Amino acid sequence: MNKKLKIILISIVFILSVFFIFIKTINSPERTIKNYIESIDTHNIDRLNKCVTYDNRLGAEGIDTIKNAIESMKLINVELVNDESIYSSYIQGKSKSFKDELPRDDIKIYKVKYYIKYKDDNKSVKDSGEYTQTYYLIKESYSKKWKINDIGD
Repeated sequence: MNKKLKIILISIVFILSVFFIFIKTINSPERTIKNYIESIDTHNIDRLNKCVTYDNRLGAEGIDTIKNAIESMKLINVELVNDESIYSSYIQGKSKSFKDELPRDDIKIYKVKYYIKYKDDNKSVKDSGEYTQTYYLIKESYSKKWKINDIGD
């Protein structure tokens, strides 16, 4: 093989590797969480609704809450939960179809730490400050995109 052909083949392999890494990074559960928090911070409801499963999309009341009550929201930390007992508890609490149709590899649980600033601390249920919540993500079977399915304490 001549040198030009080797260089071309190596270049093609390199470009394809970078492309696949880029695609995997775009469609990661961590990226979904970041997009969700950024969407709340910027009050971008369309983008926010793309981060959650269909059943969890915001309606008029949720949109009003975000626009009228939240001044800003910043992500501090995202940490993957590795405790299988937490996954088992989550799955057991779901419907039979959820258990049957969703492989365990398509469920990710994260502890998410963020700072939230409310527009008027006196009107909100919580005070402005740092909070940690558990985010439950699933990979949708038809789109293969990671979506937030639940958020808990």
